[in-house]
Amino acid sequence: MLFRRLFAAVLLAALTACAAVPLQRGQTAQLTQDAPADEVEKVFGKATVTATHEFDFQDKHFRARHYNLQTGSKQEMSMSCTQYGCFPVFYTVAVTAPYVVVYNTGTKKLVAWGLVEELSRSPDESVSAMMPALKESHAKAVAEKKK
Repeated sequence: MLFRRLFAAVLLAALTACAAVPLQRGQTAQLTQDAPADEVEKVFGKATVTATHEFDFQDKHFRARHYNLQTGSKQEMSMSCTQYGCFPVFYTVAVTAPYVVVYNTGTKKLVAWGLVEELSRSPDESVSAMMPALKESHAKAVAEKKK
């Protein structure tokens, strides 16, 4: 009985932690300017897309795909209690940051990628200038998703 409860607690923790697949640094390191969208999607594999939206900037149309990039991990704990006492159950949880890739929909090529706040401070003026439009479009997409 005790073993079943501990096993159930560990299984629940594992399933909760695996609900979304975060993007990894090794995947993002493979990106290059003007990479075709389908190649980028292959590199990203099963990473979970958290949002997709389109927006216009300087008479061009763009598609943004948002992910959670794993930047680290941390240990969390829950307690499993039985009639014989309580036992800690430890599990690892990913620490993530918002990451975005931006494609020109006309050419279907990658134009910008990175952590959202890094792109806002990009030395490339064409990237940093488009970020207010991207953020506004993302906020609208998230609001629509909640409805």
